[in-house]
Amino acid sequence: MKSDKGFALRPDLRKKLEAISKKQAEKEAEENAAQKALRQKIIGVLIKKARLEANKSLKETAQVLDCSSDHLSKYESGEKAPSLPELEMMARFFSVTLMDLLDETRRREKPPSPLPSEIMQLRDKIIGVQLRQARHAADLTQKELAEKANCSPGHLSQYERGKRSIPLPELETLAGILGLSLSELMDEDLGPNSPQARRQRNIERLVIMPEHVQDFVLNPVNTMYIEMAMKVSKLPVNVLRQIAEGLLDITY
Repeated sequence: MKSDKGFALRPDLRKKLEAISKKQAEKEAEENAAQKALRQKIIGVLIKKARLEANKSLKETAQVLDCSSDHLSKYESGEKAPSLPELEMMARFFSVTLMDLLDETRRREKPPSPLPSEIMQLRDKIIGVQLRQARHAADLTQKELAEKANCSPGHLSQYERGKRSIPLPELETLAGILGLSLSELMDEDLGPNSPQARRQRNIERLVIMPEHVQDFVLNPVNTMYIEMAMKVSKLPVNVLRQIAEGLLDITY
C-alpha cells in the first residue's frame, strides 16, 4: 500500500542507488580534476611562450614575481598554478594584456612585429610630425624655416611628411631653431603606461591620418574648433538631431 510519503524503497535497491550516485560523484570529481590539471598545463605553456616571446629569462621573471626560478618553472610545467595577481604581474612584465597572456590565438592574430626598415619609416613620420607641430607653434612657414636652417623648402616638406630621412646634423639645426632638444625627438625605451609612451602612441595615430587632417590638428589656431567638436561628440543623440534639423531649416 502507498503511504503519504510515497513508495518505500527496498534496502537492496537503496544501496544500489547510493552506490551509483557515489560512483557518479567520484567520476565528476575525477573529470573536474583532469580539466583543472589540463588547464594548469595549458596556462603553463602559455606563460612560457609569452615569456620567450618577450625575451625574458626565467630568473628575471621570477624576480618580478618575488619567487624562486624553481617555483616559476613549476608554473610553466603545469605542476603548480599561479594566482590571478601573479598572472597580472607577468602580463605587465611581458607587455601584453592578461587576456593575450591566457589566449594564444589572440597573440597569433596580432600583426607580426615590424621589420627594422618599417620601424625607421614610422620613426621618420613621427619626427616629421613633431617638427611640423613645433614649426606651427613657432609661427613659421616652411619657407621661413628652410631659410633659417639653410636647406631647401622641398627637402623640409619631405622631412615633415616623413618621406625623407633627416640627416642628424640637419635635424639638430632644425630642432635648435624650433626650440626642441634632441632628447625630445628620441625614441627612448619607456614603459607602456608612461606619459611619454602615451604621447608617442598619439603621434603614431596622427601620422596615419590624411595630411590635410594632420595640418588642421597641428595648427594651434584650430584648437577651438577641435574642442568644439569634442563637446559636440558628447551631446545626446536627441540634441544632435535637433541641431541637425535646425541646420536644415537654415539651409532650406
